[in-house]
Amino acid sequence: MASSSPVLDITSINYIIYVRLERYNYPTWLAQIVPVLRNRRLLCFVDGSCQSPPLTILDPKAKNDDSPPPSLIPKPKYDDWV
Repeated sequence: MASSSPVLDITSINYIIYVRLERYNYPTWLAQIVPVLRNRRLLCFVDGSCQSPPLTILDPKAKNDDSPPPSLIPKPKYDDWV
């Protein structure tokens, strides 16, 4: 079964991007790399528009009464995202 998350084989990017980034060709390189990153749904990680997931979550083992403050625990998958 195929994964739904975007996976980019970094070796394949050499065949997609024909212009290697140099000191004087940034506009040309950018015009090639942005569509590739957008297509792979990776652009937001580069331009900073992706929001990180919350660092903590409510403890599922905590009681559901409203009197004490809710118990927070570290989110298990947060380190995978970082």
